[in-house]
Amino acid sequence: MWLVGWALVAHAQEAAATAAAKALPIEIGAQAYFNAGGVFMLQPEDNKGGDPGLPFNGFAGFSPGAGFGLEFRAFRVVGLEINATRWHQVARSEFTLNDQTWNWSIAQNAWQVPVLFQLTAPTGAVQPNLFVGPEFVFPGDATVTDQAWPLAVDLSAGTDAYTLLTFGFGFEFVPPIPKVDLRIPFDIRLSTSPGYPKSAFDRATYYVDGVPYDPDSSFGTLTAIDYDSQWQYQAAVSLGLAYYFL
Repeated sequence: MWLVGWALVAHAQEAAATAAAKALPIEIGAQAYFNAGGVFMLQPEDNKGGDPGLPFNGFAGFSPGAGFGLEFRAFRVVGLEINATRWHQVARSEFTLNDQTWNWSIAQNAWQVPVLFQLTAPTGAVQPNLFVGPEFVFPGDATVTDQAWPLAVDLSAGTDAYTLLTFGFGFEFVPPIPKVDLRIPFDIRLSTSPGYPKSAFDRATYYVDGVPYDPDSSFGTLTAIDYDSQWQYQAAVSLGLAYYFL
């Protein structure tokens, strides 16, 4: 008798699980992708027109990347995407001194982990989507390459981990392949650093005679600049291949 009861309970549990799955359809997919874009730091408002004339005129450059991730989607509409992307970021700047322009660049590798909330329109072969969420950035060591910098000023760069706000839109192309759920995501992504400093004095550490600059007490010769390589903006297009196994 207890075997019959156990079988009835197991059948009831299976039926309940099936009903729940039908009531809340879940999709899970894995994807790999390539990114092409750029990183930017605009010229600060307090460093324009030659006043105060700090060597910080903004940075911009190309940044390729690649990554992989998972996506969880309910009702084919509401989703959560978690990725890990490896970026190679290079941004260039210039400074005009005595009517001559000098160029240098900051290069930095970084792992970035976006956690994006998605809304997708399940419209068939082409499915548009919107997404937004935080993107956690873990930079590596940065290097500065200068073009015969004319002054005896050492240039360096670096930053700690920081968080971007990422948002954008895209399309998911669903090829008609029987029994295989492959999709081709194409996204346009924009990111901004909400806490990025507005002043040129806060975007780098300027050393006067080997000591960090103090506007109230520093006098002497500029000997080094250590730039904060936290990017103010990032933009990218992303093309990938996703396989949904559930």
